[in-house]
Amino acid sequence: MKPYHSILSYPPRKTKKGIEAVPEELLTEWSYKLFALMNLTWDYVDTICDLCIGMRLEPTKRLVRQIRGLKREYDHFRWCCIDRDMENSETDHGLRIEDSFRDDFGKLLNGIEIEVNKLDLIKSHKSLVIAVQQALTLMDAVKIYARWCDSQIASYDVWVCDCCMVQTEFLKLYPIIPEFAGDCYQPDIEARRLTAGILANRLRSIRLEDILSEKEIANLVKS
Repeated sequence: MKPYHSILSYPPRKTKKGIEAVPEELLTEWSYKLFALMNLTWDYVDTICDLCIGMRLEPTKRLVRQIRGLKREYDHFRWCCIDRDMENSETDHGLRIEDSFRDDFGKLLNGIEIEVNKLDLIKSHKSLVIAVQQALTLMDAVKIYARWCDSQIASYDVWVCDCCMVQTEFLKLYPIIPEFAGDCYQPDIEARRLTAGILANRLRSIRLEDILSEKEIANLVKS
């Protein structure tokens, strides 16, 4: 089962073509990359929850429950279309992306730390605010890349919605994650804006061979 089958199942409008108008090899490439980035993002979001639990931050308990609930719903929906091996592969793909873009991640961390250091925070709270900004950067990159995919799909005269390849449960993260930083949330950190755009552009240009395993590449060639 191709990963995009789980999220491109909306009915086409009568005035538009169906998703089958888009070459399958393109949908496959876009979805592999997008779901790898989303998988990596969930890992960064989990770090936020773990920090809050470790710090015993009472005000964040509600937020952690919301995140955990959304992840269960996300997994439940995905498990209708993928198995455990494919889920593990997506994790590997995300880690390969992180490794390939490690210089960009390093610059992002430095930029965020410069801004967060301006705040009067104890070490643990500083770590939490940094983690929030890191996760949001990846979430921004997901939206940028997903909207580029929207534009590519639309070029085949197929109807699309905003971020049509992104699962609803993932989109529900966007208003929640900033709340973890409370009054220390800064929406306009330049390092975050620049890095999100760079990551999305790099994702467009990276080869699938740099993300997938040799076995996965061989299976794609056979299909």
